[in-house]
Amino acid sequence: MSYVPLAKFKNFLKVCSDDATQDDNLNAILLASEQIVQNWLGRRLEQATTTEYLSGTGKRTITLRQRPVTSITSVYEDFNGHYGTTPDSFLTSKLLSQGKDYTLDLDTNGTSSISGILIRINSTWMEIGRVYVAGKLSPETGPVYGNIKVTYTHGYSSIPEDIIFATCMIASYMRRNIGVGGDIVSEKLGDYAYKLGGNGLDSRSSIPEMASANAILSRHRECAW
Repeated sequence: MSYVPLAKFKNFLKVCSDDATQDDNLNAILLASEQIVQNWLGRRLEQATTTEYLSGTGKRTITLRQRPVTSITSVYEDFNGHYGTTPDSFLTSKLLSQGKDYTLDLDTNGTSSISGILIRINSTWMEIGRVYVAGKLSPETGPVYGNIKVTYTHGYSSIPEDIIFATCMIASYMRRNIGVGGDIVSEKLGDYAYKLGGNGLDSRSSIPEMASANAILSRHRECAW
């Protein structure tokens, strides 16, 4: 499902709202543009519920991959969890209690978390105690892989307008150049040839739409993963 309403994209393009002859084409371009934006941002934007497995680090905090986080459904901590592949992993006995064992860093008006930081209360997120490595005299500590299971809800109930605007800019560029693949920056008549410009979604791009979209989206880009 597209997070940019077709009517809003048509208005951006100055296409008559009553003209449905281009709708299939515009919807396809919008979906592709939205995927480009979300891939570049490193996260999904629309609200969804996700279950993900994380690895303990021996620290009090871990960071969830999808943000903003709006609510936590459940958190399990199982030394032998191994991403749920071990028989009888993440049983009810391994379920942690919110407010007692962990809490979400509610950094946005006390209702949601842009940072996605999950804090362990009065403890640390479990890591393996000691690992003996051949050839070394002293043991080492290390993470327990896939020993934390978190189910949570994330994303925007209403996509920010600046993200919608930047997506429309990218979609507009794709529509304009769908026949040749990019802006023609130079042409040669004899033995006809042409050169396309731009570096994609990059602030150094010679494509005005892409450079502007980059500037708009940068504040939303995921940098932790």
